[in-house]
Amino acid sequence: MKKTEASVCVSFTQEYKSSKETHSFFKKQKGLLLPFKRKQTEYERIKKILSSAADYTLGPLFIKDDQMWVTFYEGSRRHIGHNLAEEEDLLKKRLARKLANYCITVRIEVR
Repeated sequence: MKKTEASVCVSFTQEYKSSKETHSFFKKQKGLLLPFKRKQTEYERIKKILSSAADYTLGPLFIKDDQMWVTFYEGSRRHIGHNLAEEEDLLKKRLARKLANYCITVRIEVR
């Protein structure tokens, strides 16, 4: 019975030594060691969704708690005022489906 305990202790110390060596090897390496991509922040994820949701240029984006204010810029004057309001409503509905956690206010400005 003592042999079993001794062999367990010996194997444990050998594993411990090898993990120490591995740790020191990784400590000497520079840069990011993990093969994983950097996780997107919430702000980056929202910007990606907003830019893909509309044909307009994304302007300032403000987020406070569960409120979000988004401004899109239109390059040409192809819409009349009432069509622009319809576009804002359509865009707001489209974004509300993708970003259900936020109360979104959308504004489209003509440059």
